Amino acid sequence: MRCKTGDGETWTTVRVREMRERLGLPDYDPASSDGKMISLAKVAAHFGICVGSAKSLVLKGVLPATQAIKGSQWLVPVEALSSEAVRVAVQHVIER
Repeated sequence: MRCKTGDGETWTTVRVREMRERLGLPDYDPASSDGKMISLAKVAAHFGICVGSAKSLVLKGVLPATQAIKGSQWLVPVEALSSEAVRVAVQHVIER
């Protein structure tokens, strides 16, 4: 993601682990998510469209999504999947 450490080094798995240990943060566990947000890849699989089409809906403002920082994965609120506007936009993607 092209982020640098405080001293200008690139982040590695070792540096991330050391930082988590120093700050007392637990290891990342994707299985322990709260279920309120899902990845863009899971959204695409849910609707049966490609990730590129799902991202296009995000960039158009149809599908609400956030990124922790630029370049990180997009996270979509689960409740947005049942939105009428999202369902209509996905149907248009499928029909083209």
